[in-house]
Amino acid sequence: MGKNEACMFLWNETVGKRGSAEIASCILKYIELNFQKLKPGQTRTLKLWSDRCIGQNNNWRLIGVMQHLVTNHFFTIVEQKFMTTGHSFLPCDRDFALIEKAKKGKHVYVPFQWVEIIAHANSNHPFTVCLMNTEDFKNTDIVLNSLATNKFNITNHVWYQMTADDPTTLRGRTAHNVLQPWYGHVLSKIIRERDDVNTSKTSTSQKKRSSKKEVRRYPPVVVQQFPRLYEGTLPIKAAKKKDLLDMCRYIPQEYVPFYENIAVE
Repeated sequence: MGKNEACMFLWNETVGKRGSAEIASCILKYIELNFQKLKPGQTRTLKLWSDRCIGQNNNWRLIGVMQHLVTNHFFTIVEQKFMTTGHSFLPCDRDFALIEKAKKGKHVYVPFQWVEIIAHANSNHPFTVCLMNTEDFKNTDIVLNSLATNKFNITNHVWYQMTADDPTTLRGRTAHNVLQPWYGHVLSKIIRERDDVNTSKTSTSQKKRSSKKEVRRYPPVVVQQFPRLYEGTLPIKAAKKKDLLDMCRYIPQEYVPFYENIAVE
């Protein structure tokens, strides 16, 4: 996209968790807010740079989102690239450092107060803040469960590519080298059926020929709208709420209701 603009997605633990489903939902919301579907003949490439956090970024759910974005015509090519662990950092790391600097000397009593701090942390290029609601988190299991994930280690490659021309193939490279050939992994699960063409009495050899298995692949699952991941706000453990309420004596009274209204398991 090349706009040098950062968008920060915020939510607290009563709204969502911190797993791959939440990260996927943030990507989907950003795309839907900022891009229209392509018209016939148009092309567009999305490049995602990620760290190696398996629970959030380097997983099959994100691959499913990549497939979703090309099958729904938001992009013709989607790529995900991973930085070398421990030897590099992403531009967002610098942004997070600015937020930590802006937080110094300020009091944060409830999660919503982070919005103003983040929004003003970068005076040259102010961050866009997107507050996620419970209904914004989507369940992408229908796509995830359609992928053939066996016999392929999702953490072995540093560069993945998905194309609209062949959305059933995940292409990968083990290095950031444009000269390295792509390794192709078929994402579509296969259907095995018997081709029983001749049902009449035939010789043994003819029966063997007519019962050969024909291998066909499922087409990619195309979803226009994913269902909600959560039906309502998420409760916290009773012991945790007790600890929070015990600490409410140290904050202004106007912020106490936020913690009193949190549901417990």
